[in-house]
Amino acid sequence: MKKQRKILFFGISPMNYFIFKPIHQFLKKDKRIEIFFTSKYEGSKNPKKLFYSKLGMYEEKLVHLRLAPLKKFDLYISPDIMMVGKRCKVKVHTFHGVSFKGKAYSEKVYSFDKLFITGEYMRRKFINDGILRENDERIEKIGMPKLDALVNNTLKREEILSSLSLNPNLPVVIYAPTWSQKSSLYSVGEELLKKLSRENINLLAKLHDHSYDLRRNPVDWAKKLSEIEQERRNFRVVRDYDIIPYLFSSDLLISDLSSVANEFLLLDRPIVFIDTPKLEERYKNSIELKTWGRKSGYIAKGVDEIIDAVKRGLTHPEEHSEIRRKMAEDLFYNIGCATKKAVESIYRYLEMEEMKFQ
Repeated sequence: MKKQRKILFFGISPMNYFIFKPIHQFLKKDKRIEIFFTSKYEGSKNPKKLFYSKLGMYEEKLVHLRLAPLKKFDLYISPDIMMVGKRCKVKVHTFHGVSFKGKAYSEKVYSFDKLFITGEYMRRKFINDGILRENDERIEKIGMPKLDALVNNTLKREEILSSLSLNPNLPVVIYAPTWSQKSSLYSVGEELLKKLSRENINLLAKLHDHSYDLRRNPVDWAKKLSEIEQERRNFRVVRDYDIIPYLFSSDLLISDLSSVANEFLLLDRPIVFIDTPKLEERYKNSIELKTWGRKSGYIAKGVDEIIDAVKRGLTHPEEHSEIRRKMAEDLFYNIGCATKKAVESIYRYLEMEEMKFQ
């Protein structure tokens, strides 16, 4: 038997794992490949905290973060810009979303050999910003594997809502803000959830992983949201780290500058953007809202205005549909088959015959 190829995955949060989970789930079936994980999570360099304690992946092989840069692997895969696999033969950056905040576009990508570009917008921006050349060999037109499930008929709305003990006959609204003390979560989040949950809807709240980290937040959001959940029968906090099933089950999304709004485009459903001037100011040197920005939905300021926009969106879901579809085509390559494209590229880097994709 030939020597196994070794792959090292790196993540800094549970959310990071779900970026490359479809890739991992496919490759782990190939006995010719040996897979390892490492992480830096909530101040810990021991990957057990993330992959064992948080994600329950007890069967996976781990490498301590201190040792990872010293070990040789055939391939390094990371959705984070941090370079841990310094001695890996091929280093791949998958990105962790398509955000108009613009932080992904920097020369830090030069430490990677291959870039899993999510869509034409991202490719174009890297080139227009002078970071990559038109024919740069690092560019791989992949898309986002985690989004395949939104369109490939594997998810069942009624089953997902049943798992939350929610009425499947009611419309579902999901609130998913970005992580920042300047985000809508801090400006209107609590009031919005309390008022909106009085409407005849199912209301979900999915916060960014970092919003629950008490080292980074002055508010204990886990406690605060649990209190609202106990008061409202139609409100649920999504504690699952994978947002995709809950986006799929939702009729409308409320967000601010989170990349999740762009992911929701694949469903061609209404979006309400909460205006957050302080958040925009924080990213003033990198934010890019002129090309697409928040053109795919309604922009609302105060709580009452947000609720009015939600009602309009649920009543007129066709509004903004044309631009949503155009944006989705520009932001994402290989919609529904990005995992297949990513796996094909990985086998090429490993110089291996592909295992048949199913």
